[in-house]
Amino acid sequence: MSDFQESFDALCAAVPRLRDILIEIGFEKWSRAHCPARRYHYMTSNSAESMNALSNHARKIPITQLIEFFVQSVQKWFYDRRKEGIQGEHFLTPWAQKKIRGKVEGSRSWVVAGISQDSFDVDDGGKRGLVDFSNGTCTCRVWQVSGLPCGHVIAVSRFLGEPDCAHYAMPFYSNEVYKSTYVEHINPVPDKSEWEVPDGLVNLQPPVITKRQAGRPKENKRILSQGEDPTPVYCGRCKTYGHSRASCLAPPKTKTSSRTVPRPEPSTAQVEAGQFQDYVLQHTWPSYNLGDD
Repeated sequence: MSDFQESFDALCAAVPRLRDILIEIGFEKWSRAHCPARRYHYMTSNSAESMNALSNHARKIPITQLIEFFVQSVQKWFYDRRKEGIQGEHFLTPWAQKKIRGKVEGSRSWVVAGISQDSFDVDDGGKRGLVDFSNGTCTCRVWQVSGLPCGHVIAVSRFLGEPDCAHYAMPFYSNEVYKSTYVEHINPVPDKSEWEVPDGLVNLQPPVITKRQAGRPKENKRILSQGEDPTPVYCGRCKTYGHSRASCLAPPKTKTSSRTVPRPEPSTAQVEAGQFQDYVLQHTWPSYNLGDD
């Protein structure tokens, strides 16, 4: 529990507002050390990721062949683990034995003091653990949460002169439970020639398997977070949303000056010979009012 408190204080020191949020949610909902129920180890998706890695080369084959691949894999796993359980002579599985051996080496220097027939105080060099065999608990909660004896329980077992502390582990770590888990036989799928194919089935073509091109993909769109709205595309030419300026089909707008003077159309009026000089002086370009400039 002290390890949890130190980690919690360090996390809240980095993010001050996080303390109130986590306390309001409740420790039992997000902390494994405060979980009232017993659950096996950590809640992760490692099993699914392992299956994805196993079937990486078989994902694009037809579905019937993919199912046969999984059946053969599970059949091999059950056989190997069933054989391993039969050959095991210890009370616990090899995996549980390895975990306990690591804790045995780390608790050799711990000091144990008896309190009663079933209660013991263990000094582990800075932190203390109170072991109560009558209730099957330890104040560090490692024994209750993981199901394997913690270092304090192992130190008490050594203090009592017991040759092995395997009997303090939960029953689901036993070799008998391990063998019963894989006692069922996975039978292989019959040959294709022995299948009973009903009438009216449609033959499907196998999927086209294309080789990925070298280099970075052309499109690498980021997956939006939950509640995040996509940024609309804006066109600077037509001032609308839905496309960019590069793909805009609207014609470009030309800029016209408000001070541009239109050129007058040529005159086709008929003028008498005596009035020609006055007409020319009246209709020459300087006579137009071009502004104050």
